[in-house]
Amino acid sequence: MTEAEDRPGRLLETGEDLGDQGRIGATGVDPERGLTTGDLDDAVTKRALASRCPETIVLASEEKIGVVAHQPVLPLGAVSGIVTDPHDTNPMIAVIGARLGVRG
Repeated sequence: MTEAEDRPGRLLETGEDLGDQGRIGATGVDPERGLTTGDLDDAVTKRALASRCPETIVLASEEKIGVVAHQPVLPLGAVSGIVTDPHDTNPMIAVIGARLGVRG
């Protein structure tokens, strides 16, 4: 196994304090499917990061809202907030915002 392939394992076993907030990106943010990405290693790494932080903030631009990719990352209920474009007109923002609060 290469060093890059074992990144999630190293992240979990170090016991390092990663701070109060983990910030992750997502390929898709959907009200029903939650956060998704197109790559399994990416999904595993993001789950490992989120498990080590009291709060997980998602950074997602407008084109990612309402999108579902192949690999699940986290349900919406597992994130503390989503930061997106300040002038986002995607109608899914209101649906997601009703669930957890979205700020631009």
